[in-house]
Amino acid sequence: MTDPAPNSTIPAATPALDGLPGSPAALALLWLATVFAQFALQFVDGATYAHVSAALAPGSLMVLSAVVAGVLLGDRAPTARLIGFALLFLLVVSLIRAVAVAILGVLPEAVERLHLFEAFCALLFLPAGVLALRKLAPMWRTVASASAMALALFAATSWPDTRHGIERALDPLFASNAARLPRSLVYEVAPDQLFDSQQALVDREVDANRAPFNATDTLVLGIAADGSQELFAREAGEALGRIEGRYGARHTSGLLLSNTENDLLRTPLATRANLVRTLAKFTAGRDPSKTTAIVYIAGHGAMNATVATRLPTDDELRPINASFLAKALDEAGIGKRIVIVSACFGGSWIPALANRETIVMAAAAPDRTSFGCDDTRRLTIFGQAMLEGPLAKGAPWQQVFAAARNFVAHEEARLNVEPSDPQSYVGKDMQAVWSEPAKVK
Repeated sequence: MTDPAPNSTIPAATPALDGLPGSPAALALLWLATVFAQFALQFVDGATYAHVSAALAPGSLMVLSAVVAGVLLGDRAPTARLIGFALLFLLVVSLIRAVAVAILGVLPEAVERLHLFEAFCALLFLPAGVLALRKLAPMWRTVASASAMALALFAATSWPDTRHGIERALDPLFASNAARLPRSLVYEVAPDQLFDSQQALVDREVDANRAPFNATDTLVLGIAADGSQELFAREAGEALGRIEGRYGARHTSGLLLSNTENDLLRTPLATRANLVRTLAKFTAGRDPSKTTAIVYIAGHGAMNATVATRLPTDDELRPINASFLAKALDEAGIGKRIVIVSACFGGSWIPALANRETIVMAAAAPDRTSFGCDDTRRLTIFGQAMLEGPLAKGAPWQQVFAAARNFVAHEEARLNVEPSDPQSYVGKDMQAVWSEPAKVK
């Protein structure tokens, strides 16, 4: 009996895939490894929270892409090895990024804007590339492969623009004329325009708000890192005004760093890079050791002493945290510091910031949440307690914080929620600043 003729519609196994893992057990272990790698990356990047979906999605997308590629090849045999290749690729890239962050610490701004998950969306071009290699003549396979790689690279680096363009194009299909919302400003601003303008914005704002040269100066920084809520920019902005009034405008320089939509292209973004730029610009030509920096941070906090740092589009930026703030102030040569953290788990900032010349006031204990993070409010509960109490009257910081603790305790008892337990720390050389009234100059 003769062997049946081979089925011409089923291609031979792909030699290039030989040696790649393809057993169910190996693929399961690889997938779990990618999930753990994505969780680790979130913490290496300083993420405020560990997002389960963000950890599961990249590996799952790889598997889906490889399965579709196998279907297009018309043969189930190489599909498992395609999955193995895709997961190995994800794992290697994740490790490379983790090592880069560990070595460089702060990645360049352009790298921070390249979202890892969005880069992997480019692998959706894999099935199309496989189909091209399956159907085209040899000469055109090389052209198709090169084009697919170039297109994938372009998609990975310009995905935010592409996504926003698609959303704008499809908008008329999903919104009636009677119920259209105003088009969001942030979708109209190209990422390059937004980020490339930051140095000029910092220079302009510092020059416009810097007090004349004095023997002693006070720098007030308001940081509204979470651009998804206008509440935090309102609170940080109001803190600037109240604290400037406390010390006198002639000796006080105030600047707001904000990621909210209303502040785009008008106020510097609340990023690590802009924090460093602002301190460098302010201290240029001055004696920073005689400067008191007062930093008011408003946002969503986490137990690892970070605040969520993101644009109104929910695009995550490298988070601002306690250790980075301490390092930035040290490198700028700033002497006395007063840091107010209006965020959940704010007490977790104290260990990294504590020194002889620092005061820290935080909205909550390291393991407690604070309350009032609602855009229908003008201020959070802690922000209201701090800014509408005796602060504006020049009362000592000790009295301001004690009054704030009492107000917060009363409000939380009324709401029947677990007490946030606001925390404070006073360095040895800051006892007089803590206990004496402000001297308006």
